[in-house]
Amino acid sequence: TRSRSSSTPRERRHRSGELTGSNVEIGIRLPSRIVESLAPPSKYSIVGPIVEITGMWKYHDPQRLGETYLEVTRLVVVERGRELSVQPNWLMYMVGTATLVAAASLLWSYRKRQAALG
Repeated sequence: TRSRSSSTPRERRHRSGELTGSNVEIGIRLPSRIVESLAPPSKYSIVGPIVEITGMWKYHDPQRLGETYLEVTRLVVVERGRELSVQPNWLMYMVGTATLVAAASLLWSYRKRQAALG
């Protein structure tokens, strides 16, 4: 169940443009025919589908050795999975390169001064 004040993932996305909130995980059991219709699991460059599920909450189910999970009876795909556009962060590359050049310059200057002294 959901309280009236909470919002769906789609509503949160429309308000802010991005998904918000914590990444909550719960155990679910669902028929393989439903799983096969979904996109493959997400990875770094892919956002998995956003789904709404309905089912029966099984609390410490004795038939499953005390496991707690949601037995899914209905699954609706709210938003399909999609590929992310991952671009390099050129500013960070430039800052990193500048830092390395500065460190190399300081080391070179230090070694030159030590050679002159000693």
